[in-house]
Amino acid sequence: MSDFRLLSKSEYNIIEARIAVCLCAFNGGKYIHEQIESIITADCFSEEDILLIHDDGSQDNTVDIVRRFCNPQIVLIRSAERLGPCKAFERAIAYVSARYYFFSDQDDVWDSTKILSFLQKFEGGAEIVVGNGLFVDEKLNPLGKSILDIVPPRECYILNLIRPSYVGASLAINRQVRDLMLPFPLPVYMHDMWCGIFVTLGFRLAVIKSNTFYYRRHSEVFTKSRNPIHSKLFWRFRFILATFFAGWRIVFKVLK
Repeated sequence: MSDFRLLSKSEYNIIEARIAVCLCAFNGGKYIHEQIESIITADCFSEEDILLIHDDGSQDNTVDIVRRFCNPQIVLIRSAERLGPCKAFERAIAYVSARYYFFSDQDDVWDSTKILSFLQKFEGGAEIVVGNGLFVDEKLNPLGKSILDIVPPRECYILNLIRPSYVGASLAINRQVRDLMLPFPLPVYMHDMWCGIFVTLGFRLAVIKSNTFYYRRHSEVFTKSRNPIHSKLFWRFRFILATFFAGWRIVFKVLK
């Protein structure tokens, strides 16, 4: 298992894999063992694949838990300073050259067939895949709803700016989308917001309606924004401008 104290933004494609599952962790010791176990034992997770864990300065036992796996397919990279989830995921997908990239939360549990289901969609021509997830409590008891019940994916640019309709833990992308996503424009609050913009730009989307993972909801993940309304509106305006210019950047890249 590799352990890097600092990852430079200029360091792209350091390692290679068929599938890169990118998991960003911060003080995730309570649940991360169960999530790692579900990923590395999933159907179709082969020797060509890696689980890339970006630790964002955890102060609990997260890193110790990861290291105890002693698995060469688990790559651990660590930040010298707190980056936040968006920048951490950007660094994670930049670090590895892969055919497919899966996003993962630290506290969920994957169904054993998740990777296989996503691969079938990619092989059918999809460039972005969304898999449904079942809402569960901290003990994995079903809460009666799924992600697609609450946040159905939308392909309209304006609607996604008003209310993003993609959940990072349910997403996977191919190499072309990853290359076009990098670098993330500023300001982007979360990686799934930026990924959702690519659906509105016409990249082929496939949706798996069956539940592919257990989306754990607990007290530690519920946070309320304390920013005043004018701050939120100003940020949204900046995000619209950023995605507009980034969209043209993507168009020029594709035309090349």
